[in-house]
Amino acid sequence: MVTFEAVVFDLDGTLINIDQRELHSINKALSTAGKPVLSSQSFIEEYYSCPYERLGARSLLSRAIGNEALAQRAVEVYREEFWKTAHLNKLHEGALHVLKALRDRKLPLAIATLRARRALVEEEIKKFEINDFIDVLVTREDIENPIGLPPSIDVVVEARMQQLQKTLKLLKAEPSVALIVGDGWWDIRAAKQVQARTVWVRTGFGAYNDFSKENPDITIRSLNELLQYVNL
Repeated sequence: MVTFEAVVFDLDGTLINIDQRELHSINKALSTAGKPVLSSQSFIEEYYSCPYERLGARSLLSRAIGNEALAQRAVEVYREEFWKTAHLNKLHEGALHVLKALRDRKLPLAIATLRARRALVEEEIKKFEINDFIDVLVTREDIENPIGLPPSIDVVVEARMQQLQKTLKLLKAEPSVALIVGDGWWDIRAAKQVQARTVWVRTGFGAYNDFSKENPDITIRSLNELLQYVNL
């Protein structure tokens, strides 16, 4: 069992499943560019593969379209569609139960997400009715040097570290007694660099990749398992 005083959750892939939303938005961008759309299986293969070298929708669209100018326009179409389709998201199994259990213990809770547009993220978590459990929200807009695009490993880790440091400061929590819960290698690596404890949940990117070489402190298959490892 782990004794801790604060928990920071990643959003996409960890608390919520965004696959339908991503596939829809990417296909809208591809069709606008006159390119074939992806099947669900092709999306998984293209979106989740090689997560260290190519990360996110921008990388996928760039590879699929080839032409830089057309790819940039497709990225803009993707972004516009993504922000209009929050209704395609769904909470991951166990998310609400875990947040309630942690809140019942009066633990400070936060979401730190590499998403931009803070106001729209706030709207989303309110629609999912999880906003009352969250004391602190930190987005890409809330750090001094927002992540550049296309992202590199160093850029992603640096941005994530900045977010986690700011989040823990706002929570007034020391890293050594904080848990960082995320589905990606960047969550684990950044958490270790700020000296927080790490929980890797095998959903989102974690469902299709093995990040065990990042040496997370705890590995779980779903959020439901988190409560087995914490001292409630």
